[in-house]
Amino acid sequence: MPKDTSKSVVINTDMGNIDLDDLMDKSLVAKGTVKAYQLPRSTSKEVAVYSNGDSIGSIYSYIINAGKIWLQIYGKDNIPFYVQLSSPLNMGTLKAQGLKTIEEKKVEKDNKENPQTFMDKLQTGILKFGKTIMIVIIITVVIFVVIKFYKIYNAK
Repeated sequence: MPKDTSKSVVINTDMGNIDLDDLMDKSLVAKGTVKAYQLPRSTSKEVAVYSNGDSIGSIYSYIINAGKIWLQIYGKDNIPFYVQLSSPLNMGTLKAQGLKTIEEKKVEKDNKENPQTFMDKLQTGILKFGKTIMIVIIITVVIFVVIKFYKIYNAK
């Protein structure tokens, strides 16, 4: 059954727009000081502080509380804690785990639904490099003509 994307929460990151649902089961790494809380609000008990490069844990879920997005993570002792999404998190490590932006998923879906034929790829290549190819052909023809005329002129 297809996923109901009408309820998806999309966030804008430095790597592009991502669907929060795609963060599930990804390992989170700190990109600075990250505070973890017992409940999804910064006034609750602080349970841990992570430094740059520290592994925080795997994302289990997310909660939106008072307009802020909190990631629910299960710790080593199997007790959940919460990290605010606006914390300095290393999104590059998520990309290395296979996280794709919405734009990348759209291109992937389009390519699956409408695979390019050899002729489509050739046409795309010609359009992309057409100007360069034309310049190379023109220069080649000009050199050929100049050499031909030079040989004819020197033969006399």
